[in-house]
Amino acid sequence: GLAWLVTKMLDQLDYQQIDVLGVSWGGALAQQFAFQYPIRCRRLILVSTGTGAFMVPGNPAALAKIATPRRYLDPTYMTEIAGEIYGGKMRTNHELALEFARTARLGSGLGYFYQMLGGMGWTSIFCLHKLRQPTLILHGDDDPLVPLVNAKIMHGLIPRSKLYIFHDGHLGLGTSAWEIAQVVEKFLTAPCAGYVAHPFPKKTVFTLDFR
Repeated sequence: GLAWLVTKMLDQLDYQQIDVLGVSWGGALAQQFAFQYPIRCRRLILVSTGTGAFMVPGNPAALAKIATPRRYLDPTYMTEIAGEIYGGKMRTNHELALEFARTARLGSGLGYFYQMLGGMGWTSIFCLHKLRQPTLILHGDDDPLVPLVNAKIMHGLIPRSKLYIFHDGHLGLGTSAWEIAQVVEKFLTAPCAGYVAHPFPKKTVFTLDFR
């Protein structure tokens, strides 16, 4: 349903074909969109994400702490647990954790519940082999929520995929932005032998980010 909603938004914006980058939960939606609407997705980028209900689970202590939206309601609590749940630079850089705690916002309690429910009731594991878009998988080597092995599994299942491992955690797209941006730019501008994109007039990078 959300993938369909994305297409309706793209119609309003007059974008016929896009490059999609999905982070964490948004990576699930990005996978679904690429599978459900293959013509509209030129290239796919998956960051710190997994295959949904059927995946190698994260650290139980970290998962328990994201089961409720408390961290979004209590900045002090978010700062205290940021390193444990997000890993990477959040473990050692208190200023990063503090800044994230100050800026992170909760949409709604009900929305958060639906987000958790969606994660338990969806999987891409049986569809990944059907993806034909060139795909870049980006994953940190210290991700308590989505262990690195999940990226390696996706890389093995998606035919036209590349895997880039960076030294950071679940929020590496932000905390290692300079490094990752260069990798993404190279991927989006490089020619892909054997792959013919549909010649739509407009395309852009559309980011799906649901933390």
